[in-house]
Amino acid sequence: MTTVARVTVIVRSIGRPSLSAACQSVRAQQLPCELVVVDAAGACGGPQEPALRALLEGTDARVVSTGQAMHRSEAAQRGLDAVTTPRALFLDDDDLLLPAHVRKLSQALDGAPAAVLAHTGVEVLGGAALDEPRGRFDQAFEPWELLLGNRIPIHAALFDVSRVRAAGVAFDRSLDVYEDWDFWLQLAELGRFVHVPGVSARYHLHEGQSDAQRTRHGDEPYWRVWRKWWSRASPAWWNEALLQREVAMGLRAELGGECARHEATTRQLQASQGDVQALQVERQALQADLQQAHHRQQSLQAELDAVRAERDLRQQQLEQTQHALDHARQALVAEREHVAGLEERARADAQTMQLLRSVHAMADVEARRVSEDLQLLQASASWQLTRPLRAAEGKLRGARRRIGVWRRRLGWTPGSAAYRQWIETVEAAQVAQRRSLVTPLLARGSPLFSVLMPVFNPHLPWLDEAIASLQAQSWPHWQLCIADDASTAPGVREHLRGWAAREPRIALVERGVNGHIAQATNDALALAHGDWVCFLDQDDRLAADALAEMALARLSHPGAVLLYSDEDKLDAQGRRFEPHLKPAFSVERLRGQNFVNHALALPRERLLALGGLRAGFDGAQDHDLVLRATEGVAREHVAHVPRILYHWRCAPQSTAQAEAAKPYALQAAWRAVTDSLQRVEPGAQAEGLPNRYWLRVRYPLPAPRPALGPDGDACWISAEGHAPPPRLQLDELFSLLSRPGIGMVGVAVRDTRGRIVDGARFRDGEGHEHLVPDAFGQRLMVQDADVLPAAGLLLHREVWLMWLQAGGDAGRAPAIPMAAFCDRVRAAGWRVLWTPFAAVRRTG
Repeated sequence: MTTVARVTVIVRSIGRPSLSAACQSVRAQQLPCELVVVDAAGACGGPQEPALRALLEGTDARVVSTGQAMHRSEAAQRGLDAVTTPRALFLDDDDLLLPAHVRKLSQALDGAPAAVLAHTGVEVLGGAALDEPRGRFDQAFEPWELLLGNRIPIHAALFDVSRVRAAGVAFDRSLDVYEDWDFWLQLAELGRFVHVPGVSARYHLHEGQSDAQRTRHGDEPYWRVWRKWWSRASPAWWNEALLQREVAMGLRAELGGECARHEATTRQLQASQGDVQALQVERQALQADLQQAHHRQQSLQAELDAVRAERDLRQQQLEQTQHALDHARQALVAEREHVAGLEERARADAQTMQLLRSVHAMADVEARRVSEDLQLLQASASWQLTRPLRAAEGKLRGARRRIGVWRRRLGWTPGSAAYRQWIETVEAAQVAQRRSLVTPLLARGSPLFSVLMPVFNPHLPWLDEAIASLQAQSWPHWQLCIADDASTAPGVREHLRGWAAREPRIALVERGVNGHIAQATNDALALAHGDWVCFLDQDDRLAADALAEMALARLSHPGAVLLYSDEDKLDAQGRRFEPHLKPAFSVERLRGQNFVNHALALPRERLLALGGLRAGFDGAQDHDLVLRATEGVAREHVAHVPRILYHWRCAPQSTAQAEAAKPYALQAAWRAVTDSLQRVEPGAQAEGLPNRYWLRVRYPLPAPRPALGPDGDACWISAEGHAPPPRLQLDELFSLLSRPGIGMVGVAVRDTRGRIVDGARFRDGEGHEHLVPDAFGQRLMVQDADVLPAAGLLLHREVWLMWLQAGGDAGRAPAIPMAAFCDRVRAAGWRVLWTPFAAVRRTG
């Protein structure tokens, strides 16, 4: 919230270079101030105006000017007339305020409602560099003393503007020197002055000041002020002033007598100084002897320290030698284990190659059978062709299906040496490195994670593995909330009750009627009291540092409303395979597929506000939840944790095993996406992709249809000279670009066989660019991209201007790399999208 200024600082400027420093000292005040600069030199409207504006750059100052030069009193009154705040103070353009100046004077006036002015100490600096101390003004005084001379530098005082204006107090334009003294005398008639001890401003005394500034006490400028006030002040006031003056002079005379007596005493003390000096000589001799003894002691101590240091060094060398021997023994043992592992991998690879040769042999047999059937078909009559042809096609499809199954099984085989080696090396190093970051957070006890687990007729060994993976967490602050959804398998409830009895962090609820996964999860949510909520299926496992990584992500993304991580899969034997390394959050991709999936975490209060999981979306209940939880949320508030924290079990009839195992899940996903689009993207429609478990969203075209070209709504760019796509694919680009915040959309680059050879690129943790991989349907999704190919882009008109500024045109890439241009577009507040549903062909 912006604080409204209650104080105005008036700077009378004659165009000196020191004006900039004076204004910056106002900006540095601990209390917000309004700055009014009076152009006393008449620079505005003339050739000196640019110089004045340059001195005021970045200060937010209001400039008061008549276009003509002004005397000091006139400039002061012009500035006072421009004040809009309750209080004000003056500052010459060669002086400075320290940061606490305005605040402490304001506090003094706040504490003395009857006072009209508060003043404080000012340090006087002079010399060639204006940094030599020349004295200070920092004294309280009686009101009568103000009649004898000015005791307040102009920037030492803060005064009440409303009382000044109500009393008609103004600067005397006939006075060009001591106009501030005259102003203080007028204020003294309105109320009392408050003195605040301590220096908080600086007054610079220049060597070459004008004659007016070098006036002395009693000169003509003084008499001009005195003559004015002799008639205005009452005789009683002058009598009081003269009486106080006489009292002060008497006190000074008495003080002079005391000084004389002090000088006599001083002379007596000097007479005995000789004796004292003799004693000091004797004491110095004794000190010299003592220092010699002390040096001898230090020498002996140094010799002793050297002996101890040599002993410690030899002990350290002995320990290092022993450590090196232990390390060598450990390295030898590790090398032997590594060799044994390589031998085991070699045997596994040999088995894999044998299985692969079997698959190829099966494929050859099927191909020969199809070829023989085709030869028979070619020799038969035309009406008989239908049945053999169908049979051949069926066999061919069967062969392809069997080959696909075998290939998939080969890909699933956890014996894959590459992934196993990655787990044992790269992932292990990451875990060891990041656990050191978690240690300082453990004592805080927060956040507390409530893990929700709906259960129905589980395979008990896998259920035990799931719970054990939670007990093994390096982050101990968790609560497991289990909802048994009226399991019918024998022994399930007794097994769960046993877990709840043994582990105090487990809360259990038993449902009497099966309500499916959404209702069971909501019942588990009712048991939760943690800060954040996570989800764990009954047969899956969490990585040992899953909750610790979520806690770190929560700390590094304080505004996040949803966290998600990478994941992989488990086979029936618990071996890991098929890692899914996910991208940063993209709402367009989320509408095509639930790539967020596991592991998912969000604040408990937000999940309650959303109403938990919704019934009727079983099979896609988590997809529906993520869609609702991220609606209206900025992309940077959905944080991706780039670690494999969730292991998804591939059980028979599970979605992880095969998309066809749950055909109702695709229908539920379509309903969830359609429901979300109706809320946030009216007119957009979701449809299924052919032979896929994913969706495509078509966004409506704006009416009228956007104009294409450098002078239109959008511009087509191709550094390779490709023409814009046909109208129907072009509609896909326009429908995306017309949505709020989208600055540019890239197309897929396909070869002559229709395969994507270039498209959306992402950056890994080391900043390297990679083409979005052809796995998990990633190349079939509209999505945010880190880098787009310059072969085909549709740019918003404003981004087209940025393209031209970067040195590009319709047929040439910008002078900077494409990655840097995409970063520039995002820095300007635009999003960068890529779609596979519009493409250009690359024939080379």
